[in-house]
Amino acid sequence: MGCGRKPTNGGLMKLEQVPTPAYVIDLAKLEENCRILQEVQEKAGCKVLLAQKAYSLYKTYPLISKYLSGTTASGLYEAKLAREEFPGEVHVFAPAFKESDMEELLQISDHIVFNSERQLRNMVNFVVKLVLVLVCASILNVQRRVTTRYMTLVLLAPVLE
Repeated sequence: MGCGRKPTNGGLMKLEQVPTPAYVIDLAKLEENCRILQEVQEKAGCKVLLAQKAYSLYKTYPLISKYLSGTTASGLYEAKLAREEFPGEVHVFAPAFKESDMEELLQISDHIVFNSERQLRNMVNFVVKLVLVLVCASILNVQRRVTTRYMTLVLLAPVLE
């Protein structure tokens, strides 16, 4: 995590020396805030997720992932960033999903939240067909983690018909 400029004072750079524009992150304060969020998770029995739409400085993801359960993404590219850079759960929510993105989203996401029953109905046939293929692959032990991820969607299909 650096700007590429070597500090002259033994490893520390004065704020005035940082070339602009730049984001300056106080890692100690970031970690302190992450510890607070981890405590919230533990005491409330919930998961705290990093909202990438509001904060996507992925160079800090290794630090943050020590404390938070995962990330939220609002589309395919944020989900890809999360899967590649944040070792934790990937939750995806979007006001509208493109059918062309669903195959990849199903493979890299732990949870996909549909905006409405209508959105789910519009995607259910595509999603269920793809899920059945992935579950079959999982049964063949090709992708073990797929079974638990997508079984909920498979069970939803009869209800929506």
